Amino acid sequence: MKKRNILFSLILTTSLVVICILTIFSPQKTISLEENRKLSTFIMPDIKNVIDGSFQTTFEKAVSDQFVNRQSYINNYTSLNAFLKNIIAITQNKDMSLVSISDDGIYKVSNEGSWLAEFPFLKEDGLISMLEKRIFNYNEIQKYHDDTDFFLFKVTNSRDTNFFDTDNEILGAGNFYSSWIQKEIHPSISYHETLYNSFEEYKLYNYKTDHHWNAEGAKKGYKELITQISSKYPQIGLPKDSDVKLCSGVQFYGSYAKRSNYNIDLDEYDTLCDYVYELDEHEIFINGEQVEQLGLVDEYLNDIYEDDIKVNHYREMFGADKGEVVFDFGDNTGVNALIISDSYSNAIKPVVASHFDKTHYVDLRHYELDNGSTFNLKLYLSDNDIDLVVYMGGLFNIYMEEIYMINLY
Repeated sequence: MKKRNILFSLILTTSLVVICILTIFSPQKTISLEENRKLSTFIMPDIKNVIDGSFQTTFEKAVSDQFVNRQSYINNYTSLNAFLKNIIAITQNKDMSLVSISDDGIYKVSNEGSWLAEFPFLKEDGLISMLEKRIFNYNEIQKYHDDTDFFLFKVTNSRDTNFFDTDNEILGAGNFYSSWIQKEIHPSISYHETLYNSFEEYKLYNYKTDHHWNAEGAKKGYKELITQISSKYPQIGLPKDSDVKLCSGVQFYGSYAKRSNYNIDLDEYDTLCDYVYELDEHEIFINGEQVEQLGLVDEYLNDIYEDDIKVNHYREMFGADKGEVVFDFGDNTGVNALIISDSYSNAIKPVVASHFDKTHYVDLRHYELDNGSTFNLKLYLSDNDIDLVVYMGGLFNIYMEEIYMINLY
């Protein structure tokens, strides 16, 4: 027994020494494509870095990052972790329980369900701090541009709700952040948000594998946005209606499915559809260059597309996010609009723009890179004779992230 223990200890020690030698002397990787980050590498020790401790810290990180077959271990751990979480969830499955299927924050709604979601927003100091900055930013903009009408249009995601609270024993923020915005922004800024009374209603208007509206949600959002604006600008008319709904045959697996590494039932995909509206002749410009169409709607509705599970078909069909997209309908209603938005506007850009002379869509995530200069609101308003400004999008993207902070001058 004693000899066996000694032999086992020698084998284990030898194995660890061999692994350490292989880890240290194998070619070092500098980037992890899977994790999209730089990896720590070994450095030579010297008096300075040993005394200040930087060598020891770097060595520990490098051992972790350069460990032999590291990515295989990570992949196996991730798969095992997701498997164990699901096994636990099966024993306590409820209609609205959130079952983790990804280390990237994607959950399945109920172990037996096909709907995907992100974990609900909670009341967190970091989010509160960001929101305070955004509210201040909006109020400062309104103060310096009091001759321009401003509208806030919040698109509600399931993570902005309290749908999951009871079955997951949590207290989600629900409408805490949006209520705070409404209370703190200047009263002249018009506020509206899409609302759902239940998760069952939410499912009627949103994709199950993606964070965007489906065709019904896009139609609902379009009508609510134009109704909101027309209360101050009746000349833009009421929302158009359409009973013509066309669908593509493509099997769409959205952003949630991708972030779960497609750890889902592949028979549960989304269908991409679009409502067809009668629009007057117009011109479209992307970052100053005229184009025939924004995305590939016509192609998709005629079943012309790349049949690949990893293709972002929402982006391909309705157009990729761009720094600036301008629709010119000519002398139409006498109103020019600036809509600062994220990808939620992509599916409704043309029909919304049909209510204005010129509609300028700006995505602050891409504007500087696409146009070679930072977005200057004051100059943009004057240069384009803008009458009204709409901030549109999801709560986190539009109302919190600092990348959407707007320069006043």
